[in-house]
Amino acid sequence: MQTSWTSLTSVNARRNPRTLCACNHWLTAGHAFPPTNGTTDATSQPLTSGAYSPQAGECRTTLMLTTPVPVGHMRSAFSLSCVVLLACETSAPGFSDSGPTGSDAPFADDGVCSLHGPVTVRTCTTSANDYTPRVASSKGTRFPICISDDNVYHPINPDVPSNSRIAAVEEMAKLLKFDGSARPTSDDFLKARVLYTQPEGLDSRVQRREDIHFAKATVNGVPKECKDMTPEERAPFADRCAGPEKLIPLINDALAKGAVGTDVTLQAARMEAAMVWFMWLSFYKESQGCFGDPGQCDSTSAYWGGQQDVNAAPLGYGKIVRNFSDESYRRGWDAVLAIRCAYDYGTAQPSAPDLAAVKEKARDQIDRMNNHALALFVRSKIAAMPCDAPYESLRTLGPVLDVVARAIDPAKADMLKAEFQKPAAQFNRDGVLAALDELFGCP
Repeated sequence: MQTSWTSLTSVNARRNPRTLCACNHWLTAGHAFPPTNGTTDATSQPLTSGAYSPQAGECRTTLMLTTPVPVGHMRSAFSLSCVVLLACETSAPGFSDSGPTGSDAPFADDGVCSLHGPVTVRTCTTSANDYTPRVASSKGTRFPICISDDNVYHPINPDVPSNSRIAAVEEMAKLLKFDGSARPTSDDFLKARVLYTQPEGLDSRVQRREDIHFAKATVNGVPKECKDMTPEERAPFADRCAGPEKLIPLINDALAKGAVGTDVTLQAARMEAAMVWFMWLSFYKESQGCFGDPGQCDSTSAYWGGQQDVNAAPLGYGKIVRNFSDESYRRGWDAVLAIRCAYDYGTAQPSAPDLAAVKEKARDQIDRMNNHALALFVRSKIAAMPCDAPYESLRTLGPVLDVVARAIDPAKADMLKAEFQKPAAQFNRDGVLAALDELFGCP
């Protein structure tokens, strides 16, 4: 019998234009006993869902169960509706209401609803091949003895430029109100453009970013990097050349439209999706390049945490994941440390017979973590439907997962591909959530 436990609270509240907030509290609970010794470690730790801060115009309360209850004794759902008089924000962004398309779809009152919804993160056991430096007893068992066994990231270089790029993503998130706290202004988009185009900043890396899940681009049969190709040469390789062919047009269009005040909340959602897409590409690409360029090991840690301290407050990609699950966030660091461990092992013993296998295990661990992280973000947007802004994020990021979903289950990938092409009113919300959980539910 698996000894696992989970806890989830999903609470949604919506604004009434007369400053009367109707707060709908939905609590779902399903627990199994934790290990018999009453403790959990990295191999059995529940991935417990987090909660977002209230969005503009929302009344939101977070409740959390901390006492495990046997599944057989309690598996229930109840709702508590309350009406409280609050000075709710009246300038919250408005969206058109396409109507719910699945069970428990968020209801958009007066066209206003949350930019993120609650996500249930399943309980997962750790793969037998995964590096787990948080578990002292695993030292030297799954991976060889290495520098990361103290659960600390040891930078290879004293300066990690990617830290500043993640800091820029954070600043952009504040400017464009990715948290939904207010409507971004035209001036906010102009400032975001300046931030985005700083020398050696985000734009410089987006322009060269490739999706290495796809085969290399070629010119006359000779492999060539996308950044060194003409637009005409890149066009047949749009999937591989994701940065210049897909992200750059998306970012430029969103910033331009936002700067003239066109659907500013929608443009902010597109920018958020673009930054998440960029971090997904970068986290994977830098990790895979680590063994040839040690600076990319450090960049991998930067794209995950915004810095190299495992215990510091995260920024960027890891910060997003920690909103859903602290354990998923910690497992992200496990994966980063696996890459660092494999690099250290290869440096110390370049002729070790098991080196290729160690590198492959590290690559696989970080690949699974990366896809799990993006799927969590996509699922949060599905939970926020039928708002236009979250659905715009789905239209952008849902298809990004196709290449990795197809490698796992082509039939599910076909279903997801078809759903992400549908208008919101026809979107099979529950079916897509189930498929994403089955494909990427565990890191």
